[in-house]
Amino acid sequence: MKIMTRIFLAAGLAMLAGPALADEQAAIDGCIDHLRKVGGPDGQSGQVISSEFSQAGTLVMLRDAGGTVWKCIGYNDGTVGDMSIVEGMDDGGGAMAGAGDEGGKTTRVQFEAGNDNASVKGKVTGNGYHDYLLGARAGQKMSVSLITKGTCYFNILPPGSNGEAIYNGSMDGNDAIGIKLPKNGDYTIRVYLMGNDKDSGQTVHYQLSMTIM
Repeated sequence: MKIMTRIFLAAGLAMLAGPALADEQAAIDGCIDHLRKVGGPDGQSGQVISSEFSQAGTLVMLRDAGGTVWKCIGYNDGTVGDMSIVEGMDDGGGAMAGAGDEGGKTTRVQFEAGNDNASVKGKVTGNGYHDYLLGARAGQKMSVSLITKGTCYFNILPPGSNGEAIYNGSMDGNDAIGIKLPKNGDYTIRVYLMGNDKDSGQTVHYQLSMTIM
């Protein structure tokens, strides 16, 4: 792991001496931009604590102006696969803004080498949802299973979808087996709540398993 103390401000990032790999720098910049969008007033400035580059995605640790520590997975095109709070400090000035929002969260799923499946645990609250992005090719088959104790479901959305699903868990159940994929690209598995859990703002935990063959 590379330890660094770069300061980022609203005007940009103050770099340390020495050039960084272009791919790693693009991932860092993407994480900073994303923090500015979701981190509230405190997210507009702070420190890059560390970064750890890999071809699968660069792990970037950030501390915002309010002291909240964020973990980010960034990619060499500047996009962000996941951002979450590791250590929160609400100083009353907005350090935790966005942490409890009921909007959407997106995580890119990458299978380990030699595997055709992955399993993740998560939680969703109220009107919120969690999107899992999974790249696949036309003609492959996707299976998805959701284990939960609440009124929690998932939909499978094809590339370019505006909300139209090729599988609707609230109608067809939380076990999708062998869904044939119509085209190449990123498929979205969207986990969400319905009924009283959604309306009352409950937080529901789940385990999501995904396979592509």
